[in-house]
Amino acid sequence: MVETVPLLIKLFLGEMRNITVFWSLFCLIAFTQCKNDVDLLSEQSEFADTKSAELGSSAEPADEMILGRKLENPYSVENMTKAYDGLKKTARSRSIDQNIVIKTTHLYIRFQPRDTAEYNYLIDRSGLSLFTYPLDYETVQEGNCYKRADANDGELPWLYTSVPVESADEIAVKYDILEYCHIPDEAVAEAQHRSTAHTETLALLELESLRLTGNITRAEYDEAITLTRGKKKNPSGYIKVHNTSTGILEGVKRVKVRVHNFVKWCEAYTDENGYYQMSKSYRSNVHYAVIYENHTGFKVWGNFAFLAPANHNMNWHSPSGYSTNLYTNSRAWLWSTVNNAAYIYREKMCPAFGITKPASDLRLWTTRGLGSSLGSGSAPMAKRLSLEAAVLTKFLSKFSVFANVGYIVCVMPDVFILKDFKGTKECYSTVFHEMAHASHFAKVGKEYWLNYIWGIINNGGYGNSANGTKAGYIGVGEMWGYYFGYKCMNNAHALGFTQFNSVGLEGTNYWFKLQIMKDLDEKCGLSPKQIYDCLSSDVTNHTQFKNKLISKYASNNTALQRKINAAFSYINL
Repeated sequence: MVETVPLLIKLFLGEMRNITVFWSLFCLIAFTQCKNDVDLLSEQSEFADTKSAELGSSAEPADEMILGRKLENPYSVENMTKAYDGLKKTARSRSIDQNIVIKTTHLYIRFQPRDTAEYNYLIDRSGLSLFTYPLDYETVQEGNCYKRADANDGELPWLYTSVPVESADEIAVKYDILEYCHIPDEAVAEAQHRSTAHTETLALLELESLRLTGNITRAEYDEAITLTRGKKKNPSGYIKVHNTSTGILEGVKRVKVRVHNFVKWCEAYTDENGYYQMSKSYRSNVHYAVIYENHTGFKVWGNFAFLAPANHNMNWHSPSGYSTNLYTNSRAWLWSTVNNAAYIYREKMCPAFGITKPASDLRLWTTRGLGSSLGSGSAPMAKRLSLEAAVLTKFLSKFSVFANVGYIVCVMPDVFILKDFKGTKECYSTVFHEMAHASHFAKVGKEYWLNYIWGIINNGGYGNSANGTKAGYIGVGEMWGYYFGYKCMNNAHALGFTQFNSVGLEGTNYWFKLQIMKDLDEKCGLSPKQIYDCLSSDVTNHTQFKNKLISKYASNNTALQRKINAAFSYINL
């Protein structure tokens, strides 16, 4: 039975009519050399990657998830009622609580977003845990993305979840009710009843419904029955990624891990060591996935035609837990490494240097493969900008390289990670550089950044001199991106390891002369924070940058004035 619930709250998410314009811009920015990989130092101390043979390794999921037949949902009110009636009739050696009321506790629902405003509300603001595939179908092939057979290119995906019935009215987007469900809340049961019979009945109820609906084998059922009394299974484990520079398996930091069995799902965030533990218990195998939504707010995107935060599905495993080690032969290695670099930048580097953190809801988009010739990253900050519609025509006539623009316009990434990195050091270097741009954006705002972008557009990249259109914005912005990325790569304490020590300053051959930043640091004694504090919205070229430094730190210090002037002698002002 499918019911349609009316739209309850009109969305206040801003005008979306210029969204395609954003993407014409992004296509261009993706082709500029914001962080050209030819300037990156080669990876040092590389350790050979090997596929883990220990417990916790699993076959890499395919790109596409393939679903089979529809299954009976054991958590439907109808099936839970049948299971409970059966338990009460056949109870012999176990005491069954005869007073449980089977009622609707959750709704299993489906969203069919009508436009990007609804879609972005669901992804960013609804607070819902969303699945890109239906939860009551057989999995024929495990994969990281699912596309409906009848879906058209560019069509927004349908999203699925289960929600407590009491909170359903708070959802501000139309949805379909697929099924009324009863999902026992064991935590409430134990706190309120402290009854062995009650909690044991809840466990037996789930198992019995799984058995009646044909979703558990007899052997699995018999094994689980012996564990119902006081032996809950709260899934836990470690998600780790191989650092190719140190050779160490390090935790995937503060990322979401999700398990589900049909519509009963639970999620938890890893700690900095990659450890997670679910708050709900299960007594039969559950499906495990890593969802690249960081606890601090940012998301890493990269699969499902770019229409959802990246997820790494890990198949069905024991209810007691599952661990995995991710090497470079896994698609999830890049997502995990980008996640760790972005987390370290926000939570370690910015506090260590006193630099403003980028926005918490940043979107980092891992396109893979474009970086070999077109640069390895860029930071258009697209989620935060708006442009005139006239930009669209200009861009589409020159940059029609993305075939699936209909998909891409829904994402609006802030940061592109373009290259399919296979080395931790190179990936971190690019992420730190682009996140440094994001911190700069947080200080100067939209108008400044639009000028920076238009400079990139009109100069076909960085340009060759300070005389190019908006070149001053480029020079100041890229000086900071390269310089602060370099400082982060050499901060072993904030990194948590020492392998990146003695990384050189990249890009010193560019016209904007990165040697200036190094001299401001090493010869003038100015800290990264002091330099950053001068990168305000009124500083749009080298001269203004120099004057701001002098007025702020050397107005009464002739010696420091001379040093600052000397630092800027690399470029004709």
